Amino acid sequence: MHPDYYRFIADEVEMKWFYDYAVPNIFEDNVLFMSLSARNKLLTKEEREKYQLSRSEMMRKTVIRKNGFKYLLETIRSLECNKEGMLTKAGLPYPDKALRVYWNLNTTSCMKVLYEQRKLVDEHTQELIAAALKRSDVAIDSAYHKIRKIFDSTLSLYAKSCGKKMWMDFEIDLDGFYSESQKDDFLELTSSRLIELLGRGNFLVISSPSGFHFPVKRSAVKFPPNVIVYMIKTTAEQMKIAVSECTRNENEMVCLPSTYAYDSRGNKCIIRVLNKGDFSEKDKIIKLE
Repeated sequence: MHPDYYRFIADEVEMKWFYDYAVPNIFEDNVLFMSLSARNKLLTKEEREKYQLSRSEMMRKTVIRKNGFKYLLETIRSLECNKEGMLTKAGLPYPDKALRVYWNLNTTSCMKVLYEQRKLVDEHTQELIAAALKRSDVAIDSAYHKIRKIFDSTLSLYAKSCGKKMWMDFEIDLDGFYSESQKDDFLELTSSRLIELLGRGNFLVISSPSGFHFPVKRSAVKFPPNVIVYMIKTTAEQMKIAVSECTRNENEMVCLPSTYAYDSRGNKCIIRVLNKGDFSEKDKIIKLE
């Protein structure tokens, strides 16, 4: 690919596996949500001053409305645009190492989005009326600014308006340095314990730039979810791995497997599902295309 274009897809075969085994069906009022985000914390102090990013910019948000792998693929390909097509507040192309493709593990309910959008429109309308009655030019400009951003605000609602919940997600961020053998021991023991709790084929192990995500099928959880958080954290501690954070990821968004991402040290990596061997043909999510 031309060096002046962004590239996010690392492995189409892996992406197809993720689509077949982890992406929910689109039905009724549901859609799928994803975003391209820029992480300010991945930049140095000098780079932050240069590019002028906010803490976390979701500069490309989109939904997928139809079942079919081709729709997922073409949506991500559309993000692989000329670097001049996405500029920071400083008017510069986003640095590759700050960019990540995030995927919502569960579907979004459009009816919930419409309900929240109506509330948002009412709030903006009332704010504009109040500003006009005060004859405040500053308040009026502020109200108009929010109205002009209604499309972007609506897209943000898609990230928060969950439809049918197929997955709940757990994540662990590892602190400091650890050996490959420590990591392998941690994953092996964590996976075996999750199999005991949930059964094989009921969870994913996804690498992330700072640790791991463990999306779990909600249908397999017959106990308080914090049991999983405690198990993952204590397993890491048994492997003598320092834990920065271990929690249930309530927004249920992960770096999309098969895409590129950079860790805090600036190393380029590929997000992967590490336990594909736990799944068989019967575990595929049949898409009603």
